Amino acid sequence: MKDQVFRYKKSKNIFGIVMIWLWMVLIALELIFIKNKDWGNYSVMAAGLLFILMYGFGLIFQYAKIKNGVLTIYADFIPKHIPLNSGTEIRKSVGDYIVKTQTKSVQINPQSLNEDSKKRLREIFKIKD
Repeated sequence: MKDQVFRYKKSKNIFGIVMIWLWMVLIALELIFIKNKDWGNYSVMAAGLLFILMYGFGLIFQYAKIKNGVLTIYADFIPKHIPLNSGTEIRKSVGDYIVKTQTKSVQINPQSLNEDSKKRLREIFKIKD
């Protein structure tokens, strides 16, 4: 099986870029104009930096990938690996795709994927909508 990368929707990426700019402006304004900084100011800056790191993680790793017959989901920050072999069950439930082996189970939210990635996912998993 050829390596596949399943990408996020473009609207999610655009939203992330807008939010990064807003956080950067907020952090810059706090650094420039607030003289007496307390823990609240630093927590806002930390939240902004955390959002920027989360966006970067999603941009680098995308939603999921299949490499060497192993499906890896990066939607949560702890990657979930599930082997796609003959014992793998794939089904659709309430809009999500559930990939299940005897020991592990992961859900794939197709609403987070762009159209090309959704199409390739359906072809690979042989799912009919």
